[in-house]
Amino acid sequence: MVHSCASCVPPQDNPGVVLGAILGELAKKGRDKVTIIASPAIGDLGAWLEQLMAESTGKEGTGLIPVADEPLASPDKYGDDRVFAYVRVSKSPDAKQDKMVDALEKAGHPVVRCIVDAPTDLGEEFFRWEIATATAGAVLGINAFDQPNVQESKDNTKAFLEEYNKKGALPKEKPVLESDGIEIYADKKNADFLKKTSKRS
Repeated sequence: MVHSCASCVPPQDNPGVVLGAILGELAKKGRDKVTIIASPAIGDLGAWLEQLMAESTGKEGTGLIPVADEPLASPDKYGDDRVFAYVRVSKSPDAKQDKMVDALEKAGHPVVRCIVDAPTDLGEEFFRWEIATATAGAVLGINAFDQPNVQESKDNTKAFLEEYNKKGALPKEKPVLESDGIEIYADKKNADFLKKTSKRS
């Protein structure tokens, strides 16, 4: 997969670029929810792909919205905002899963199939999806490698831990709104919005 996704490989022959271009173009047409379907032998792959796509492309009001671990439903239960990514282990496929994915495709939903010979080949999929995610970001006009909020979150976490080490407790937050035993907490921007909205209603 490393060789197949190398920069010297023409884009149309590069499995990572092809996958990313498909996901990016479909997202531009409104199909920005990527439903990940993985063979049971690699079922946990969805959680990793979910984190990769959400963190790398969720910027500037756009991005891919990954959906992992969602039980498959009949084709009529889905709108036209979905694309289905089926990562199938060819040596241990799930017949019921195959049938449901075929039904989605026959109903006109876009289905992207990535074939893995065995769970031991999962490293290839990691590589393919990393290239695909960067490519999808480029198609959507965002930099998948720019992570300003990641460092901000690390800095905030460090500050909280330092305060906890000094005082033995985290700072007490004040709820933005309280009503009938329900408390709502938010950052300043969202708190201001919620306060304005609650005054109107």
